[in-house]
Amino acid sequence: MASHLGALLLALAWRASAVDTWHTGLLSPRPAAVLRGPIANPDAGYRVTQQRVNGQKPFIDAQTHPEQSAFHFNLVPAFLTLPDGHDALLVRSVNGSTYQSHNGTASTTLNPDVITLTRFVGSSSDVNSIQVGPIKKTSVIFSPEPGNKAEACGTQDPRIVFDARNGTYYMTYAAYANPLPKDPKTNPYGIWCGDAWVGLASTKTPEDPASWQRHGYNCKDPVSGVEACGKSAAILIREKGPHFMFWGIPTISVAVSDDLIHWKNYKSDWVTPDAAWDEMWIEAGSPPEKLDDGNYIMTYNIANGALWWGIGYLILDKDDPTKVLQRGSHLVWPELPWEFANSSSSKWEPYKDCIGAMNSLHRIPDKVNSFLGYYVAGDAVSGAALITVDKTNASSIIAV
Repeated sequence: MASHLGALLLALAWRASAVDTWHTGLLSPRPAAVLRGPIANPDAGYRVTQQRVNGQKPFIDAQTHPEQSAFHFNLVPAFLTLPDGHDALLVRSVNGSTYQSHNGTASTTLNPDVITLTRFVGSSSDVNSIQVGPIKKTSVIFSPEPGNKAEACGTQDPRIVFDARNGTYYMTYAAYANPLPKDPKTNPYGIWCGDAWVGLASTKTPEDPASWQRHGYNCKDPVSGVEACGKSAAILIREKGPHFMFWGIPTISVAVSDDLIHWKNYKSDWVTPDAAWDEMWIEAGSPPEKLDDGNYIMTYNIANGALWWGIGYLILDKDDPTKVLQRGSHLVWPELPWEFANSSSSKWEPYKDCIGAMNSLHRIPDKVNSFLGYYVAGDAVSGAALITVDKTNASSIIAV
């Protein structure tokens, strides 16, 4: 989701079918202004704005610029700084004709998703020209384990955080799992999967594929025995535990951990879709980033009733990150031709009207409360927006 699975776990125990309910029924484009949400609610006096960057163009678009990637689809980048100090992105990359809802071969047992790593070329904070190195087959740093049904159709949608106390990177990812039986109507090629859940892996050397250690899937509550953490999990590392994981779809719940490996459910349905903003499903987006006043901002991903996708945000309390100080919907919503997938250069994109996920916020050095938010459009290409947070007497959601 958002960024998106071909078939997707829509709730903690919701088993996906062979039908891609995630993207079925996309409607004709409506003007973006019709879909923009009202002022923030609750409102703690922050003014959150966004502005498309990189000349309002995607910075990874392999169809228009095949030299950029050996993979057809490249989506939901996640920012990290490598041990040598160089900035980089983790990228979900996959080949194939299109996705499951279009009888495609991407995100299948034939073409499973992998996670690639590409370094920035030049400054990672240059909002006018975002450049990364070509994504090659050798760029793969994490891929499905051979013979592991839990990852049979791909490892997707990375989110990554760094524990500066011991130099460890923790990555959550969506494991697209369990091949479905071949069926002439629902799975004619016998290559689609039907389940999705969170995987957790860690390393101290992200560029070394052999260094990644898996820590299993989902999280089992020690009291109830219920599997928690669904898919779409974003971690907040605190100086002292407990640490927090925001997870799930179609609502966002919270899990806690003292060691970042073993998690237990803490608050179910912590944030739910708001009908006033035409939110049908939501999921966690970026791991929270600290503001200059100590509070946090994180994004969340939205699907509305017409299955348009976009991005909202949450401001979380510094002392109790489960306390939402401010919430705004429709912060980043499809507005550009390639986000609608209705331009001559984007007609190949599988999904229209889709900014499917913003799973990473990259703090810009020397700019207070300014972040680059990396997102996917059409489940195909990667773009970015500058997210700026100001403290004012009244807040609003503004798209520039």
